[in-house]
Amino acid sequence: MIQVKGMSEERGKSENLFLFLIFYNPNNEIDDNVGITFHRTLRIPDDGKIYPLPPSLGTFPVKRVDDYIDRVPEAWKKQGGVFIPLYQREAMWLEFMNFNTEYPHALKIAVGKVNALSGETWDEEIKQRNVQDYVVTPLQPWLDGINAGDGYIKQFIAMPLGDGYTVEGQVTGEEKVGGCQIVCYAPNHEQRLKQFTPKPVIHRSLQQSEKSYYGGGGASSDFNLSSLKANSSVDIGLFSSPPPPPSEAFGFVMPPTTTCCSSFEAPCAPTMAHQTISFEQKFSECSLDDECVQSMTNEEADNLDFEGSFEREERKKSGAKELGLAAGGKMKQQIIEDPYGHTFWDESTKARIFIHIVNSEMYEQITGETVPPTPITAQTYSSYNYPWFDFYNEDTGSVGKSNILSQVKSVKEVDQEKYAWPQQNDSSVQINNVTTIKGSFNKDDVRDGDW
Repeated sequence: MIQVKGMSEERGKSENLFLFLIFYNPNNEIDDNVGITFHRTLRIPDDGKIYPLPPSLGTFPVKRVDDYIDRVPEAWKKQGGVFIPLYQREAMWLEFMNFNTEYPHALKIAVGKVNALSGETWDEEIKQRNVQDYVVTPLQPWLDGINAGDGYIKQFIAMPLGDGYTVEGQVTGEEKVGGCQIVCYAPNHEQRLKQFTPKPVIHRSLQQSEKSYYGGGGASSDFNLSSLKANSSVDIGLFSSPPPPPSEAFGFVMPPTTTCCSSFEAPCAPTMAHQTISFEQKFSECSLDDECVQSMTNEEADNLDFEGSFEREERKKSGAKELGLAAGGKMKQQIIEDPYGHTFWDESTKARIFIHIVNSEMYEQITGETVPPTPITAQTYSSYNYPWFDFYNEDTGSVGKSNILSQVKSVKEVDQEKYAWPQQNDSSVQINNVTTIKGSFNKDDVRDGDW
């Protein structure tokens, strides 16, 4: 049985939620869980260059389908799950957060029921394959796009169904599913106990995290996870997460190694408090502490850089639509090879969820709420020397190239086939500020137990 739980945000604000898959193993060890967050980010240029990882510019609001059951499409009533709003051609990335590093998880990520690592159609088996089709947490902290092999990915970009842009459409020849699908597995209990040592979880952020279960962007530190204990073996939970005020800009957190019985300070969803500012506050005078980067409206951004007037007009005229995920520019991101092997995972623990993606018009029709303004462009972001990120792990291998996904065309390439002129701004970005974070893993580490 799978349950969806929510916790209202303070001060009567509408409920914006983080998505969490929560597992309880047979021994009632409540630390066996993993969180998934959907981050807004910069769309990197599709200019043939390889870019580092862009930052988070906040998180997407997550809504339960069942809370709007009378307003959603008929197909959703059967599929259930949650939905999030993205603008057309907007980028996103996924963050995976383990509450306790002694409890790794395997997660399959699909886009329109096409596996984002292998390109194979959806299935829920964990087995040996030519291309590994799942990520392993906490070794894999983030996923920014579809697997491009050799330590690279192509960025997730939201596009309407039916126009031939999505990964789903190019791989299957149809665009009838859309969204994102996730299935999560816990390890076999006995195998996990044989040998495992907690590892630090790294954090990709524009500021130091505040002290809390999920870091600065997560639930408050006095949140009691044990209160969520359920009779079912698996819960899928939704939790509100009002972002904290930013503290030190450009920081990142490496929580210390934990003991077998303690919780660690998980990486925060790297966001900044959203606050509307007037354009009279010159952007050139802004720092991250002024919260200018996320709080700019589309109109204000127009005065600063060329996002593309045709893109904004396209959004206004598009109408209410469901979206799928397409391929964007190329960036450096290692998809870490499973160091435990496919037999380490217990298929009986699986829990899955369907994440529907809608454009701003459809989101407003369903919820009655407006969508946060679009992020600024990568060009403007880098012009102020704000940080990008590079993460690598020399102790692990990388997932190999997918022959299927290597054939997927980017949004820009499809544009070139459809139109005689550019449909988006892909001018190159000069990057001079990259924060490098190194992960580590040693399967031969000795586990410390109770004594």
